[in-house]
Amino acid sequence: MAGTFTIKQNDTLPSIQEQLTLSGSPYDITGATVKFHLRNNTDLSTKVNAVATIVTPSTGIVRYDWLATDTASVGDFSREWEVTMASGKVITFPNDQVGYTVTIVDDIA
Repeated sequence: MAGTFTIKQNDTLPSIQEQLTLSGSPYDITGATVKFHLRNNTDLSTKVNAVATIVTPSTGIVRYDWLATDTASVGDFSREWEVTMASGKVITFPNDQVGYTVTIVDDIA
């Protein structure tokens, strides 16, 4: 899980899907709930704080399906996945928050 995910302004596809890993190994999130967070890198405002879909719990694959309002603003955003395990304990991916961005590029029309 790393790098920049790029999407056009006002688009809702493709969804963002990633595998959550810890120390390079897939993280089992069976029984957990997941939220997707997106924060504006310029003014540090929260753009998205929403429930995400767990695609494959045993291998930590998660997905967020964009709403039109999520991609309305052009810019660079930091992303993270907040996992609440069945025990109630919370772990956030990535832990280092380096290089995990979403870039929303200007729509021509």
